[in-house]
Amino acid sequence: MTSFAALLNPMYKVESKALAIYSVVCVSLSLISLVAAVFLLGCSRQIRALANNRLVLYMSISLAFALGAYLVAAEAKLTGIACKAVGMFMHYAFLSTFFWCLVMAWHCYEVLVKVFTSKGQKLSRRMYLLAMLPPILLPVILAAQSGFDAYTSSG
Repeated sequence: MTSFAALLNPMYKVESKALAIYSVVCVSLSLISLVAAVFLLGCSRQIRALANNRLVLYMSISLAFALGAYLVAAEAKLTGIACKAVGMFMHYAFLSTFFWCLVMAWHCYEVLVKVFTSKGQKLSRRMYLLAMLPPILLPVILAAQSGFDAYTSSG
């Protein structure tokens, strides 16, 4: 089990140095690929003009932040409030990525099923708000309920 998989099962302790290195290398490669995708999608106005490409761009940015936070948490050996802050941010970033997937599914529904709508195919602010605001609620509620103990290794 890699260190990244240990995030999903906090009871499992990663003891192998090889697995820790493997996790960091694979997450780093994913992060490099995401940064390249963000760069390519962000450079061209023609590519960025399509709504589905903008959604992929925003989801890639969100996932890049989550993976960057994971690398910081894995390598910096943070303690105290810094560890809790990185844990909360990583929780928010992964939730935001999943909500961007929800927005992409919603957009696909509107494009494929509601073909003849009068609104057009522009992304509304509701879609952006859906992907960015609700994911912050769970980390905030969890932190308030547990006093930030949920974001420590002992919590």
